[in-house]
Amino acid sequence: MKLAKLKERFRPSQQPATTASFVAPSFVVEIQPDFVAGARLDNSSRHVRRMGVATLEPGSLTPHPGRPNIGNAAAVRHAVQRVRESMGDRDGRAGLLVSDGAVRVAVLSFETVPDKRPELDSLVRWRMKENLPFSPEEARLSYQVSPTRSAGFEALVLAARGSVLSEYEAALEGADGRLILPATAALLPLLPQESAVGQLLVNLCSGWITSVVVWGDRVSFWRTREMVEREPREQAQVVATEVARVCASARDHLQVEVPRVWLCVRPPTSDDFASEVGRAVGQEVRLLAPPVEVGASLPSAERTPFERFGAPLAGLLMNSS
Repeated sequence: MKLAKLKERFRPSQQPATTASFVAPSFVVEIQPDFVAGARLDNSSRHVRRMGVATLEPGSLTPHPGRPNIGNAAAVRHAVQRVRESMGDRDGRAGLLVSDGAVRVAVLSFETVPDKRPELDSLVRWRMKENLPFSPEEARLSYQVSPTRSAGFEALVLAARGSVLSEYEAALEGADGRLILPATAALLPLLPQESAVGQLLVNLCSGWITSVVVWGDRVSFWRTREMVEREPREQAQVVATEVARVCASARDHLQVEVPRVWLCVRPPTSDDFASEVGRAVGQEVRLLAPPVEVGASLPSAERTPFERFGAPLAGLLMNSS
């Protein structure tokens, strides 16, 4: 699934909005509660040139959409600096991926949508207010509007509190022209292009689980929640329950069958995690991994970190026009 039509992409209000074709950043940093990952990207060849990962001290970052996220700014800045040093040259457009727990996402239905951009912005902001634990005027919005299979439109809307995003941006001090997305959004371009097949993506990352149903080229369902379980076996049970519930809900409420289930787990757990989930739900569950060719140019020492943490970074490259 492409994200070429996302508007604004969480830009600060003083920066101009854009509806241009998606262009992957020159380098990207992802900040999660357990780790910071980053990569230098080559858009022309669609290769990741350098890759770095640093762990974060427990309690340094606690994602939440409505209150401050960073509890230890010095630790986060230090981890980001280590990753940026490993990437080498950092000239060019920056990208920032944040925890799904810091963002509220909804799929909204509309009978009609305004032709004028300011009116559409106001309508989307008004409709999102019931999903936000803060004033909608404080939100930075990003959205993608698509026609439905019947009459009307659906909008995939991403909303984050401006003050929360500013915390993450401050950790990337000195980076200009940044693109900001929740990590799961960057995974969507890795899904196979299927014109009339439902797919479920489950992203398990650093204590948060996000489930996304994609039908054709649009998102039909998105849910994010915190996962308190820490043991792999307990997590597998939770993921299996989530898969079963989402597939049933998609069938009953969206009239979408979901024969294909993809799972991304970071940091990685046991090797048979996906198989264990698949056995529990009675269908194949495939691991969503970054394409090998995207990391073919990496130094040998950086290929394992790329395989373990680089899926969203690869997704940004696969999404570029």
